[in-house]
Amino acid sequence: MANNPSTEKRVLIVGLGIAGMSSAIALKRAGWNPVIVERVRQRKPADYYTSFDRTGRKAAEKLGVLDAIHQRTPERRTFLQVDSDGQLVPVSRSTVKAGDPAVVVRSDIENGLWSAVEGEIEVRFSTRAISIEDGQRGLLVLLENSATGERTEERFDLLIGADGMRSTVRRRVFGPDERYLVPFDSMVCQFDLDEPLEGIDPEATIVMSETDRALGIFPFSDRSPAVRFAYRTKNVNAQVGRPPIQILREIFARDIHKPVVAQALDALEWTDDYLFDSVHQVHMDSWRKGRVILLGDSAWCLTLYSGMGTSAALHGGVVLGESFERHPENLDDALAAWERRLRPFIWGNRVLAGPLHEWFVPSRPLVTSAIAAGWKVSEAVMRMRPGRKD
Repeated sequence: MANNPSTEKRVLIVGLGIAGMSSAIALKRAGWNPVIVERVRQRKPADYYTSFDRTGRKAAEKLGVLDAIHQRTPERRTFLQVDSDGQLVPVSRSTVKAGDPAVVVRSDIENGLWSAVEGEIEVRFSTRAISIEDGQRGLLVLLENSATGERTEERFDLLIGADGMRSTVRRRVFGPDERYLVPFDSMVCQFDLDEPLEGIDPEATIVMSETDRALGIFPFSDRSPAVRFAYRTKNVNAQVGRPPIQILREIFARDIHKPVVAQALDALEWTDDYLFDSVHQVHMDSWRKGRVILLGDSAWCLTLYSGMGTSAALHGGVVLGESFERHPENLDDALAAWERRLRPFIWGNRVLAGPLHEWFVPSRPLVTSAIAAGWKVSEAVMRMRPGRKD
């Protein structure tokens, strides 16, 4: 395989998400000509809750899109815990400080990136890669436009699979999902409320952690809160085929006497816009095979419990661009430097996801009791704070 990319340095990026757009922007600055393909007919940003930490904000600043990303962090943060009787118990209260993770929805970051992509980088909708061949002269990719049925064969110097946890590029080039997907034996359902829940502070973060099941409600400064149901299951496949509301009413039947749970379930029943999926990480010894690399959830998928998925996707794209700026004439050296620099960051956040999963969705009654005790200590400390007002 030739080490040096061609003079034009064309890169095909599969996926118009955060990882795809961030890598396209970064590589264009490094002298590449990116082409993004997306299988859907038009852009439809994902509108679900995510956090945006310092690493992500720094990466967005380097990409020149930070000011275009709308942030929705409430000015004050009140944390309420749902006790066994369904009462909302205040356990913490704080004001937002500089450097705290910002609150956004995923579409805020996607829209910010799109402001730098639209009209500047070639994007082909309704397009997918049918076959990928890596040869001496570069990558030969067969592309198909599903809207017209037209197929074209084109050469690229690099291909980036940024097409999500169940990546088609990864399956075609690296092997089946079972080889890389590590199950968390967990399901998650997330959606936005059409309106705040009755009798509940719309600016409060609400958490209920019971054995094998949990509920979180997360506020924004300028829109209704987001709801996240999560539960553990040994049979993820059995969760497919029925409406999520039916499954969740069964899982949370023991909690239906709690007003916040009952209202959240009723809200889910009346919405068609929700995310319901199993939770997995992606573990790979290498994110590269020849001239094909993976980036974002395709490569590592830190899970929502890490709180770092969006930030890692932005950071990964920036590090890739910087590696090519340092090694502009040698593909092997640039990609080796990219992976070497990025892996410790990804590994550290991947390891944290397990304990955070246990904290949010306890797997054993002993852990549930320990978490409840911790909340009680927090409540007691808050009651003793000077200047507290009921």
